[in-house]
This record gives sequence, C-alpha cells and structure tokens, in this order.
Amino acid sequence: MDTILPALMWLDSLLGGSLYFPWLLLGIGLFFSFYLDFPQFRWFAAAWRLFHQQRQQRLRAGETTPWQAFATALSGTIGTGNISGVALAIHLGGAGAVFWMWLTAFLGMVLKYVEVMLSHRYREVTTDGTRRGGPMYVLSRRLNRPGLAAWFAVAVLLSAFGIGSMPQSNMISHSLWQSWQWPPAWVGFTFTLLLALVILGGVQRIAKVTVALVPVMAMLYIFASLSVLVMHWSVLPQVVWQIVTDALTGSAAQGGFLGAGIAYGFNRGINRGLFSNEAGSGTSAIIHATTTTEEPVAEGLMAMLEPFIDTLVICTLTALVVLSTQVWYKKQLNTFEHADVLFVEGHFDDSLPADITALQALLSQGSGNIRLYDGGIDVIDGQPMNSNFTVLAARSVAESVVYLTSGNTLFSGVVTIQKGHLVTPEIQMQGYSLLHSTGLTLKAFQQGYWGQDGQWMVIVSLVLFAFSTAISWAFYGDQAVLYLWGERALVPYRCIYIFSFLGATVLDTTLIWHIGGICVVLMTLPNLYAMWALRREVQLMKLDYMSPVKKDQNL
Repeated sequence: MDTILPALMWLDSLLGGSLYFPWLLLGIGLFFSFYLDFPQFRWFAAAWRLFHQQRQQRLRAGETTPWQAFATALSGTIGTGNISGVALAIHLGGAGAVFWMWLTAFLGMVLKYVEVMLSHRYREVTTDGTRRGGPMYVLSRRLNRPGLAAWFAVAVLLSAFGIGSMPQSNMISHSLWQSWQWPPAWVGFTFTLLLALVILGGVQRIAKVTVALVPVMAMLYIFASLSVLVMHWSVLPQVVWQIVTDALTGSAAQGGFLGAGIAYGFNRGINRGLFSNEAGSGTSAIIHATTTTEEPVAEGLMAMLEPFIDTLVICTLTALVVLSTQVWYKKQLNTFEHADVLFVEGHFDDSLPADITALQALLSQGSGNIRLYDGGIDVIDGQPMNSNFTVLAARSVAESVVYLTSGNTLFSGVVTIQKGHLVTPEIQMQGYSLLHSTGLTLKAFQQGYWGQDGQWMVIVSLVLFAFSTAISWAFYGDQAVLYLWGERALVPYRCIYIFSFLGATVLDTTLIWHIGGICVVLMTLPNLYAMWALRREVQLMKLDYMSPVKKDQNL
C-alpha cells in the first residue's frame, strides 16, 4: 500500500489531475455545442418526446428498448459519484467545484449525443441478430484504427474493475460497516451473490433489473434531499452565490477547510463531474448500440438526457445538501483512514494565515517548505509523548488524536512513521478532522433534517446506486472482452469481475478512487479522438435527420 498509493496518486495527477485533460474535455464539448447549434437547448424537449414514443417495442435476443438502454446507462452513471464523488469534490475544491461539475454536465450532454450517434451507426450485427457497438467499433470499422480500438476496449475492461466493480462494493461494505457495523465479509458475499445472479443472465436480465431499480433509487434520494433543502431554504440563494463566486475567485479557508485556488477547484470539479456522468468516455454508447432504435440521431438525443439527470439533478441535490448544512468545513469526530493521514514536522494552526498558505501548498501542489515527519512516536494509553509533529487527516489539521489498537483499545508502544505515512497497519487513529466522500454526505443528511434516520436514507440510496452501477459496468466489460477475445473469454471475465467485487470490500477507499480516476481518463482519450475525427459526419447525420422531409416524422 505504501508503494502503490503514491504511484497511483502520481498517475492520477498526471492523467486526470493536470489541467490539460479538463480543458481538452471542455474544449471538445464546447466545440460540438456550437458546431451542432446547441442541441442541449434546441432538442431537449424533442429528446423527451422521442423517449416516450419508443418505450414499447418487442425485443429479440441481445437487444434492448430505448428505455432499457437509458435506464442501464443511467444506472451506470448514478452511483457512488453522486453521493461520495460530489462530497469529495467539495472537500477538495470547495464550493466552486460544483460550478465546474455543472459545466461538465452541460457540455457533457452534447458529448453523449455525439458518441452515442456514432456508436449506434457503426454497430455490428452478429449472425444470431445480436447487436454490438461502442467507440471501439467506431475506431476500427470507420476510422481503421485497430490499435486505438483495442486501447479503448482494454481501458473499458480496466474501468469495469476500477469504476464499476471495486469502488461500488467498497462503498457498500464500508458504509454498512461504519453505519450499522455489518461485517464487510458477509455484506460482500451477499451482494456478490446477487450480482452474479443478475449479470450471468445477460443483457436483457441486466436491463430488466436496472429498469426496476433506477426509478426507485432516484425518487428515494430526491425525496430525502428535498426534505433537507426545504429545512434550509433560506440559505440556498447564498449557497448558489457561493458556488458561482468561488468558481471565479477560489474557495477561501474557513473552519477546518484550508481553501482551494481557482485552478484546483476547476480541476476537481471537472474530474468528479466526468467520473459521475461519464460523458465523453463512451461507456453509455456501448449499451445504446444494442437498442431496437434504427435512427442513430434519435438514440443520441435520448442519451443526451443522462448527464442532465445524473449531474444537474442528482449531483446538484447532494451538493446543495452538503453546502447548505455547512458540515463540509467543520471537523467531526471520526476514525481516520490510513490513506487520509499525513504527519508533518512542526506545529501548524489552521487559524493562522501563514500556516494555511503553507499547508495548502503542500496538500494541493505537493510543494512548499513543510517537511514530512519520519521516525517513531512514543504512545502511552493512546496519547503521543512526542510533540514535534502535526497530524493532517482528510486535508485538515487533526485535533484530539487518540491511537488505538485494531480492537479499539488504547495503544501503548511505538508508532512508526515513514515519509509522513503511518506504517503500523494495526494502529487506528481517532480524532476530529474534516470528512469527505460518503461520510460527509451522511453527516449532512443527519444534521440537516433526518438525524440518525439520515443514515437509512443515504445508505440505502448508496447501496442501490452502487449495486446498479456494478451491474451496468459488468455489461460494459462483457462487450470489451467480446471485442478483444470473443465468446471464449466471457465466462473467465465474469468470474474475475464477481470475485473482484467481493475482494474490494476490504480495500482502502482512497486507493479505489485513484484507480477510477486513472481509468476514466484512459478510456476517454481515444473516444474523444474518434468524435473529433468524425465531426463532419456527425454534422451531416444531424442535418439529414432534421431535414424538412424527415423532421415531422422524426420529431
């Protein structure tokens, strides 16, 4: 872990954390918005009409209806990112990160429109009538780029584990353990069994399950969120204003939050927004290519609604709950995850401007004059005897830190620190620090309105979101394996997917998030290339579909 995590953090920073990737994503989204006359506005109502018109269709094996494809794609995007990812973006980049998530969703609508159109047009039909598609088929069949097609398929396969399987089961088990002390092993086994029963039934069973889950889980979470926001309606205008102004000026330090510059908030908002709605990554195009719809543009218009629902509705509700309850900058008593803890030399106070500036440089840029602590700490009855260091937990100065054994008894002995990181795995640390991810959202619901009942609302929603996402991503991995190696590799892949879902229940959540961040970039780059290379073709497809001869029939 001590070697893997820094390497993953570096790779995540190199790929998704650097500014080139958000600008590339937004730039292509902005280009297509102008190039296609802003379909997010002009054809938004038409997309809903098309969706309702094509809900009832008879199916053959390997096909889905537009509604089933829509629900499956939506279940693949409505997952831990909507609950945990939004809270993580605010924790990292402040309120301004939410604005950039909104922008990602707005431009992501046109990216979904384009990628689904192309994948639908260049899908293939097998001898038994099964329809398969996705960016890998666009890259190979239309652009004659088999190397890039294979790259995309491999990236999808890795993402099936780094986004679909591992983070979802990890969030389910950790959340149920932290809230109700349900043993991760039993939770993992139960949900793994359910997952196996679903994905072994093929695309139509997957589609039927997601069609049943998506409306229930979405309405439950919307109801819970609105209940909190009604209680905090008076501060909502201030919250929205803070989101906009912080995006343009950076988020100032307040409470335990050390602040975030414009660039960092921009980066984290775009990164988390993409992780949530997956616009531009090409995944939704894989399931939309299996539909009975014959017109690629019509399928693209319906897919355009997914980022709207996922980010502009679900993610926005989470953000408003977290920000309006003000828990995001207040330290809470909690048990620290090892990956969130950093020991630094000297004493730092998060109420002093100079210390805030130094800590912000260290945490956001990995630079500055602060030295990482290296050595041993003598501990007696949970209390450190040394006093020449500061503990940072969840990007905040930790307070009232107590050292415990794995059995939650007070620890006495020596705690070993190497390059700022705790290397004594059996030691647990408790104290006051900021929260992030699921813990932050859970605290917001608890303090916002629901009290301890907030656990039920958030945890049940998270479990449904995460489980449905794991189901959808199993299918995406299926299609990648079929493209790369054919039918013979399908059963081994599904077995590995199922066992990885089980194994991830005991891994560190920070590690999982970095894996997901890396995978989504690797998947997006070849898809963006295909979209850009075929921009003229996309324009011609749209013009043909919207021609006076077809317009009345289509819309």
